[in-house]
Amino acid sequence: AGLFKLVWSVCVISGAFFFIRSLLQFVNNEGWAAGTRNGWILTAAFFVDAWLLGIMLQRMGYGCMTVGIRVRAALCNAVCKKCFNMATIDQDMAADAVSFMASDISKIFDGCQEIHYLWTAPIEAGAILTILAVLVKVYALPGWGVICIVLPCQYAFGWKIIQNKVKNSKNTQARGGMIQEILPAMKLVKYYAWEQFFEKRIADIRARELKLQFKNSIIKTINFSMVFGTPPMTACVIFASYELMVGRLAATLAFTTLSLFNILRFPLVVLPKALRALSEALASIARIEEFL
Repeated sequence: AGLFKLVWSVCVISGAFFFIRSLLQFVNNEGWAAGTRNGWILTAAFFVDAWLLGIMLQRMGYGCMTVGIRVRAALCNAVCKKCFNMATIDQDMAADAVSFMASDISKIFDGCQEIHYLWTAPIEAGAILTILAVLVKVYALPGWGVICIVLPCQYAFGWKIIQNKVKNSKNTQARGGMIQEILPAMKLVKYYAWEQFFEKRIADIRARELKLQFKNSIIKTINFSMVFGTPPMTACVIFASYELMVGRLAATLAFTTLSLFNILRFPLVVLPKALRALSEALASIARIEEFL
């Protein structure tokens, strides 16, 4: 699946750089792409590139899905076997087992789907910036500077979200366990008038849970603002520098650069998502290992 993802990245970047640049040369009737014969060659190459994109993406998804299904089946079997082999099981362990089957195993499955985006996103960003350096030469340095700032921030934000989610999982488990204890004993709670006591305890846990979720929401908002604001800002800086120092910007160079910045948004978007999915999967694996 990782190899298919790498081929997909190569097809996307080559389509944004080579084919768009060649298409503009064909329209302007300049360069090697001029002529009807070369136009038909470009059309066939476009078709092959799009076909490979679809095939590689499908094969990568199939491979990740296969691995995820196998992992999910094995973990479900292991948790059920552990529960069946126990002589007795208390309410806390029963709540943990239900949480594993309903939530944690699904998070591990989601992590299997996103894992290849984690290591290919920096490679794609580096390849795009290298092509930009070849196109606009030294004027691509502002773009390199912005990406060198944004990518570490992406990893830092992802790591912070991981820490908050790990902390919040304890609050979620505590709240769920308390509710499962209260519901079967609701008659006793009503009889002794313990409603306010338990309500206060659940509200305190929920307040801590919402506080961490609010922090994560702020981090995600800043992260997405950086993701969608970085490509146009970097393109503006590069075009301004090129226009002032070199002269008029050619259409082939401008549209090729814009297409590269357009696909640069993809690795910046999927990187925090992959980090979040992988962090939740690792936390779920740790909880299941402790239970087993």
